[in-house]
Amino acid sequence: MKYKNNYIYFIIFISFVFFMYSCDKINGPFVENNNEDTTNFSVTNFPEDNVHTRIILLEEFTGHMCGNCPEAIETYESLKQIYKEQLVTYSPHVGWFASVGVYPNYTYDYRNITATDISDYFGNDAAGLPNGMINRKDFGAGLILQHTNWGSNLQKIINTPPEIDINIINEYDEADRKLSTHIQSMILNDIQGTCNLAVYIIEDSIASYQKDYNSTPDDIPNFVHRHVLRDAINGTWGTIISSGIAHADTSIIKSYNYQINTNWDINQCSIVAFVYKDDTKEILQVGVKHIIE
Repeated sequence: MKYKNNYIYFIIFISFVFFMYSCDKINGPFVENNNEDTTNFSVTNFPEDNVHTRIILLEEFTGHMCGNCPEAIETYESLKQIYKEQLVTYSPHVGWFASVGVYPNYTYDYRNITATDISDYFGNDAAGLPNGMINRKDFGAGLILQHTNWGSNLQKIINTPPEIDINIINEYDEADRKLSTHIQSMILNDIQGTCNLAVYIIEDSIASYQKDYNSTPDDIPNFVHRHVLRDAINGTWGTIISSGIAHADTSIIKSYNYQINTNWDINQCSIVAFVYKDDTKEILQVGVKHIIE
């Protein structure tokens, strides 16, 4: 009787294990939710999009005492009219031209560690402002481009199929100014090598002094500074999201908490998220989303 009971218990145990494994089978697309550096939120309601569009990131390096920089801003605005949502930008304020206290009215400090890190690594300030990078891609003459060359190089890649789709969901608690941002990187084609996700916060439409050599006088008191890079939510160089091979139809979700600075206008703040190759730093895809819709 004892052995018979043990046999019955064994059969029940095996049946239970088989049942559990059967219930755990998951069909694609597969989701990798890496919990390192993330919040505890579980976000699954990202939109499904069958139209995959290449979106380009233009990093426009500037400074409020750079009298030639407003021309570069005009160049971006012209390109934005053409490419609309396919073109995303932010403006790191870097170097001497971003200094405060040199001239009496130039007291607003747009500088931050992330902007300086990027400029120091790629050499933007040393190359002379204004300048920019398009997807951190070398088009044959180096990564750093004068604004007069932005349009021609943009045309070379704007219609190429993307390897990744990026979706962003933001949750904002107005009472404590706490942001939870959720980023989905949907792999469309197999990608080899290490890929990083960088998540930045930008603020638009800040009015303060700007030098403009095309104006008389050349000190503009209420110049509207657009797309100012404020901070990196997960560090300047972001978080590794894949290494080896990232397979097509894989969805990688990362979530982050962030405390919004009380001096920033939350209604003008957006999240910019992009995935790039770690070895070349070339950006594969970018997404942008207002924190307050």
